[in-house]
Amino acid sequence: MKLIYTQYRLFIFLFLSTIISAQSIADEFLITSKSSSFSELETTYLSIYKVNAIAENAKINIKGDVLEHHFDKQTDETIKFVVTGQPAKVVLINEKNQSITILANHIVYEVETQLVSATENAHVSWNNSYVKGYKVVYKLDGSQVNCSSNDETNCENFYSTTDFNN
Repeated sequence: MKLIYTQYRLFIFLFLSTIISAQSIADEFLITSKSSSFSELETTYLSIYKVNAIAENAKINIKGDVLEHHFDKQTDETIKFVVTGQPAKVVLINEKNQSITILANHIVYEVETQLVSATENAHVSWNNSYVKGYKVVYKLDGSQVNCSSNDETNCENFYSTTDFNN
């Protein structure tokens, strides 16, 4: 009887710990995938999620084959996400409450600087505007849009007049 009681208490403890962990993660990002690994680097932690990796919260949705989540050891805050896929996809809501969609084979989203770098078949769209090229760097407030080409991919831009009125 004591063994069953101890196992029951352990189950309740683990169940409650899981709920508490899920709540604290949900306040930041909820991340799901088929497999994951964790590494401790010098100043950061790195979690790598593989196969149908998704990270999301109220303002961002990231999907790809492989997702790297880099976060600070001291503050536990997210530094950046790196996502790869065929294509990887990031959908963000910026400070102006505009939706920005980024598609590329390789995407880096730096949280502090609000900079997104999309490489290989990059396509960034917002409002009725878009930029396509080999590499597109986009600042989420819209203050910076850079496009680079390579031998196979030229830059293509279309800007809606609504972007200049905002």
